[in-house]
Amino acid sequence: MKLAIIGSRNFTDYHFFQQSICKKFIIPYIGCIVSGGAKGTDTLAERFACVHEIPTMIFLPEWDVYGKRAGFIRNEKIIKYADEVIAFWDGKSRGTKSSIDLAKKECKPMYIIYFEEK
Repeated sequence: MKLAIIGSRNFTDYHFFQQSICKKFIIPYIGCIVSGGAKGTDTLAERFACVHEIPTMIFLPEWDVYGKRAGFIRNEKIIKYADEVIAFWDGKSRGTKSSIDLAKKECKPMYIIYFEEK
């Protein structure tokens, strides 16, 4: 299963992150972690993948090609590529909200984990 892990750039609590993933998913069934290569949640996703020896697919935004829309287009690619989505959201991040809406539109199984900024 290809799992997209998306979320706010201000999320840095690896312990909470790991607990949340392990509560929702059986680790050996995650065949690939899909992420966007940004700081925050994306960095935690890459760390989790490394610790658990799970392959990754990182979609980086192509700013020189798409300009201001690069982040949105990158998020679209992540959602379309993934089988399931887990979002770590502070309830404010517009980029994360946009990705959540994309996942709903694509009818992807999705879990939203809310966190409070420290």
